[in-house]
Amino acid sequence: MGKMETTWALMKASWQILRKDPELLALPVISAICCLSVMTLFILQGLGHGWLKALAEQSHAGQHDQVAYGFISLFYYCNFLIVIFFNAAIISCAVIRMEGGDPTIGDGLQAAVNRFAQIAGWALIAATVGFLLGMAESGSRRSRGIITGILGLAWSVVSYLAIPLIVIEKTSPLFALDRSYELMRKTWGEQVIGNFSFGLIYTILCLPLFPIILVLNRLWGNASFVPCVIVAGVYLVLLGIVQSALQAIFNAVIFQFARNGTAPDSFSKALLLESMRKG
Repeated sequence: MGKMETTWALMKASWQILRKDPELLALPVISAICCLSVMTLFILQGLGHGWLKALAEQSHAGQHDQVAYGFISLFYYCNFLIVIFFNAAIISCAVIRMEGGDPTIGDGLQAAVNRFAQIAGWALIAATVGFLLGMAESGSRRSRGIITGILGLAWSVVSYLAIPLIVIEKTSPLFALDRSYELMRKTWGEQVIGNFSFGLIYTILCLPLFPIILVLNRLWGNASFVPCVIVAGVYLVLLGIVQSALQAIFNAVIFQFARNGTAPDSFSKALLLESMRKG
């Protein structure tokens, strides 16, 4: 409950910033379109070259084909790169707003384009770590899975400020990781842990879908299938777009707070300290 209350307060405070620049919601939309386009391209290529079929057959047989897994790794990396690129654009706009400017989508995209090489390098590091942690967790026993989860949490906290450091302070990916750890430790101490979960609120906000679908089903019976799919799809997409923008804005706020101790009026110092409280 404490984590949920903290997250809800953080989302409301982030929303106050987003309200000043609602056009930033276009960036998660473009990001989602790019990810869907990449997925479609990879599916077509995978079917055309037989990589998807080979991967399915070899996974069923417990085998590992380097070409097929290379194909999946490349797909994984491309999606990481797209998401990080557009997050960097939102973060850049949020920082401009917090410093008294009036950002445009073009400002954010230009900042991300200017740091594209460094963003691509960071995406490679983040995708590799995420891929390895995912493989370790899926193929481990319960005790090792717990250790993997702890390592994943530690990585999330240590790397949390890497993207704003790359796009705002113009650091290299590896230096950004070191600087991110330094800022987090200096601001919140050695035992720091994220006391928030935007995904938790997203899940809770998905719950109203169930009574809506139930009502539609009672009214229209089997004919409600298509309306239910449409309603659920639109709602989840809109919710995901807003959540993505709010999370990137909060990332920028944490960066500004850790870097110079300042924060927008909608955020209190106590709330920001609570968001990364010591364990």
